[in-house]
Amino acid sequence: MAQATSQARYRIGIDTGGTFTDIVSVDTASGAIAVTKVASTPANPGIALVRGVRAILDQVGGTSTSV
Repeated sequence: MAQATSQARYRIGIDTGGTFTDIVSVDTASGAIAVTKVASTPANPGIALVRGVRAILDQVGGTSTSV
């Protein structure tokens, strides 16, 4: 019995800065690139990270299971 393998649809890169957190996604199927940015949260950078990932997924129509 062959095992099914699944590959993420989107690859996401994040650059956390002092003012903004930049998020880039690449659609592994089409090669399309999307970019967005959210306000950084220096006290807890994870907040901006989550907001940014949600924003980029909304922009490209993706879900957390497609990453």
